[in-house]
Amino acid sequence: RIEAHDGPCILTTNLRKQLDSAFTRRFQMVIEFPRPDAGSRAELWRRLLPPRAPVAAEVDPAFLGNAIALTGGGIRNAALHAAYLAAGRGQAIGLGHIAHAVYRELAKEGREVATQDLGPLAAHLPRELLDDD
Repeated sequence: RIEAHDGPCILTTNLRKQLDSAFTRRFQMVIEFPRPDAGSRAELWRRLLPPRAPVAAEVDPAFLGNAIALTGGGIRNAALHAAYLAAGRGQAIGLGHIAHAVYRELAKEGREVATQDLGPLAAHLPRELLDDD
């Protein structure tokens, strides 16, 4: 179908290594978007926590950028989810809300999440989410 299509075709995947080389030869261009580094993640946290939402003083984007290697989309999802968690409790967004949101974001990958997967954010994970490891 790609060969029969008259116009641009944009495909995206997180599983490039699983693509057949004969299939990828049909592409004129392949652009890779690597995972953001710690500095880029910090900037993403800074920009993606809702600007009008109250944020606790303990929330440091540089700490978050170094704490866990999420993708940009993962950071966006976690930042928004943390804002909803905090708003639901009438609180400023804190590290507990962010740790909870990151935990849920990691769980979306279909695997069991251990506290060590959260790195330094694990210390802020709400008790109800703590596992036995």
